[in-house]
Amino acid sequence: MDPGSQVAVDDGRVTSSRARRWWRRTRARTRAVRARVRRTPAGRLGWRIGVGVVGGVLLVAGVIMIPGPGQGWATVFLALAILSTEFSWAHRLRHGLWVRLLAGRAWYERRGPRTRLVLATAGVFAVTAILLAVLWGSLALTGLPGWLPDTAEDVLTRLPGVS
Repeated sequence: MDPGSQVAVDDGRVTSSRARRWWRRTRARTRAVRARVRRTPAGRLGWRIGVGVVGGVLLVAGVIMIPGPGQGWATVFLALAILSTEFSWAHRLRHGLWVRLLAGRAWYERRGPRTRLVLATAGVFAVTAILLAVLWGSLALTGLPGWLPDTAEDVLTRLPGVS
């Protein structure tokens, strides 16, 4: 890429004019497809159902990923962004969550280093407790898998409800 085609963006990143043109063309094509689909009542209903299904699946997956490993909150916000293209309740919810997230982040940044350490430690313990509760619940519902070593089975069978 030649230096003349680079454009600085507000946050310090550098993007090429070629990438910007590609993004504009992609957005225009997407909007054209959406407009074509939404011309008929059946198309509008089908589009809303499709957006609802895709956004709903992502939202459920994001909520499941919040306590576990993965990008739970990012997936939740992506799902709400998708849903908010068609549903006003999702737009209000996404905006409310975003405001609370920024307020919580500002509150956390105002704390001292000792308080931050205590909060981070409490967060790690809370996530660990949630993951252990999910593990115990899944073992109580499905039973112990057959591939576990005998020593692990002996320990896990002492848990109430696990057999």
